[in-house]
Amino acid sequence: MDKQEQIASTNISAGFSGITLDGIEGYINKNELYVGLPFLDNILKLNSEDFGRILHEIDPATFTGEEKIDFSQFFADSSLMTEDVEYLEKEYVEYLYNESPEEAFESGKENVSVGGSDISAEKITFHLSEEQIQTLLKNLFSKMAEDEKLKEIIVSQITYTNFVSPAVVEEEIATFKEDYVTGLEEAAKEIENVKFPDGFTSTIWVKDDIIVKRHLSIAAGSDESDLTSGFTIEGTNAVSDASQQMDYAITANDGISEETVNISADLSHQDGETKDTITLTAGELDVTLESTQSKTEDSGKNFEHTFSMNDGSTSMSLHWLGEANYEKDQMTVDHTFFLDDGVTFNQDVFSLFVKETGSTIDKVELPSSDQVKNLSDMSGEEIIQYFETDVMSQFQGWMMNMMGPGF
Repeated sequence: MDKQEQIASTNISAGFSGITLDGIEGYINKNELYVGLPFLDNILKLNSEDFGRILHEIDPATFTGEEKIDFSQFFADSSLMTEDVEYLEKEYVEYLYNESPEEAFESGKENVSVGGSDISAEKITFHLSEEQIQTLLKNLFSKMAEDEKLKEIIVSQITYTNFVSPAVVEEEIATFKEDYVTGLEEAAKEIENVKFPDGFTSTIWVKDDIIVKRHLSIAAGSDESDLTSGFTIEGTNAVSDASQQMDYAITANDGISEETVNISADLSHQDGETKDTITLTAGELDVTLESTQSKTEDSGKNFEHTFSMNDGSTSMSLHWLGEANYEKDQMTVDHTFFLDDGVTFNQDVFSLFVKETGSTIDKVELPSSDQVKNLSDMSGEEIIQYFETDVMSQFQGWMMNMMGPGF
């Protein structure tokens, strides 16, 4: 991959039960896509600007011809630009802090038990009354409705996530913006009908700029119902030079029933060895992620990740083992994946092996022009005919050679 020049290539091969599959290759050159398949004599090429036109000619009842695809998004590190993130932080995170009344904050010293140790921490409490919450949210919704920059950021995110979907045309964007503003204006008006009987309270205990304990709670209801829904987060976080232990409980209720999710983490890193265990528990369901990693003498590393689920009646775990080696600008990793349910599946029954190699290169090589069949030079009818004749006959011949004459 060359991100600066927006060029990338990939080649894939596989083996299963004595059958080898290779010749699968793909290339991206800015907004050009190349695809090679093991049974094709040519490598197929498609320009992004012809994507909608070809779809419409093949199936005019489904596609308008306005559909677009942007292969260059493949090279994007993030859909949010740095200046957009800074704008959101300044306009909304700082806004919420500055709009909160000064009397909402209280602080003092308090001893707390964290990880089996007593800690003298600074206790900071933030509390908003029902009226303060309503005022803050009303002003926030009104601000968002009038914020043209925020609307543009949201539209850019929609078009980014619709990478291979029909393009968002101007009419749809205009409709979205109108609905967006209307929805926020209605929310600003209706927030007075939402009741927060206990207000909002967030308390943190801080030691050496680390939150070692937290409690957050809020409950909401409406005049139309006697039911009140509530949400609570509470937990501890013990941190040392080589380890971290977290234990959190998240509780939600709808006024009738209550559910609690517990999240615990035991993380350690010492002498080049990492050992992490993260567990999520909800009722009878336990989900655990275990991860270990250690350095080898030749500047490599060994690792093992295990993802386990147990619902009280059945259990299943997915294992990922690997050994990585690094030498100058070369890298190789051997991966092994297998399932284990303690009864039917285990490493001996079925394992998937993946060998990964990596290196720095001078340039990304693209296919030569005499190898390429450019679909963008063809009409929809010509493409259909090409696939029904050339592609299909080459595929059938390839399958007969691979599977035998009985295919």
